[in-house]
Amino acid sequence: EDQMNSHTEGIDFMKERLVNYERLLRSTQEEPTLPAEVGEQLRTLAESLSLLQERYQSQISSIHDIRDIVTSNREAKDESMDNMRDIVTSNRKALADVVELQGNANHKLENLQKSLEESSENVRRLPNLSDRAFFHVKDIDPEKEEIIGIYLSDKFVLSGYTAKLSA
Repeated sequence: EDQMNSHTEGIDFMKERLVNYERLLRSTQEEPTLPAEVGEQLRTLAESLSLLQERYQSQISSIHDIRDIVTSNREAKDESMDNMRDIVTSNRKALADVVELQGNANHKLENLQKSLEESSENVRRLPNLSDRAFFHVKDIDPEKEEIIGIYLSDKFVLSGYTAKLSA
């Protein structure tokens, strides 16, 4: 914008010079002078006018170039902003999906915790017997009934066989 303002000022200055040259030309036409002097002044004036016209065209071309640059910068900025909006939208969606998954996982963990708490109420702890198990065997031979209902270690004998419990 500063360049455009400086170009506009330059154009205004050149217009002012053109007006001054036009006045000078009119004054030379009104005053009787020698034809050689008038011809020289007209040549000088024509050269100045052509130089001014070249500068004016150059300034106009520069202004158009600057406008093109500004327009392309705006378009690039708009495209970048659209891309940023798309990225933010997709990140928000991904974050919402993660939050939803976390909510589902928390709900499942709460259900699991509740289930464990309910099942822990049904399990009886046997103090100081954590390495032993209690077995109640039904419907076996009468000779084996003597081992029913006793606490055993991780090794026990049943029907003449020794077995070991393992986790």
